[in-house]
Amino acid sequence: MIHTLSFEMPTTYEPPLGTPLYWRDEVTGVLGAAIWAYISHGAEPDNYPAPSADQLALVIAYLRYVLGAPCWRDSHSLPRAAEAGGGELVRLREFAAQMTTLKEVDFFLRGCMAIGLDPL
Repeated sequence: MIHTLSFEMPTTYEPPLGTPLYWRDEVTGVLGAAIWAYISHGAEPDNYPAPSADQLALVIAYLRYVLGAPCWRDSHSLPRAAEAGGGELVRLREFAAQMTTLKEVDFFLRGCMAIGLDPL
């Protein structure tokens, strides 16, 4: 399913290292609402509904944006990724390009945390 997002993900990164913009700094509230829906549902699924399809698409777009940041091009910037030979970062990028479900996002975030990257 193709989603028309009501928010346009940035395509720029912060100099000098090329770090991604932080979702809490976004001013429209659209990205923040999507991220909070994801976090709230993950923490208390009985009390918070799953993110809507559009919110999930926005969370996924943000995670792809973060992982695509120039600061992560070098596996040395992520010590645990470097210890694993840098291949895990490549695998996560490939996985991110294909993910579409809440379960896949959960799996992806666990993989990021395993190499010392917390995109949220």
